[in-house]
Amino acid sequence: MSISRRMPVAGAAGKYESKALPDGGPLRAVSLAGQAASPPVCRSVAGLRRRVSDFRRRHQGPVSLVPTMGAFHEGHQSLMRFAAAEGGLVVVSIFVNPLQFSAGEDFEAYPRDFASDLEMAVRAGAGLVFAPAPEEV
Repeated sequence: MSISRRMPVAGAAGKYESKALPDGGPLRAVSLAGQAASPPVCRSVAGLRRRVSDFRRRHQGPVSLVPTMGAFHEGHQSLMRFAAAEGGLVVVSIFVNPLQFSAGEDFEAYPRDFASDLEMAVRAGAGLVFAPAPEEV
């Protein structure tokens, strides 16, 4: 059975369109969390490396990173679903970098809803979340 896959690509006026990808056979996603309610969360680089190494020892397939600042929306979920369709492990980073905010911008006011982000991540196929503190990065 052949499954057609599609990839979101930027189209005219910055809107996303769907572009066909070549058939690669059945789609699959592998998660370290199994059927857990949410993916494991790593707060350190060392923890992330251990989880990715563990995945690579046990499974074949790519490790895909979807870097974000949290506050997930459909665009984030679309990228996660695309990565999950490629198979392997989908790692989603949630990191609000204080260095990206200038003096006039309010770092503290940036929207954060970690529980909602975790729920959306698992529904979109994430297998691991990397959410470090600024000191870790």
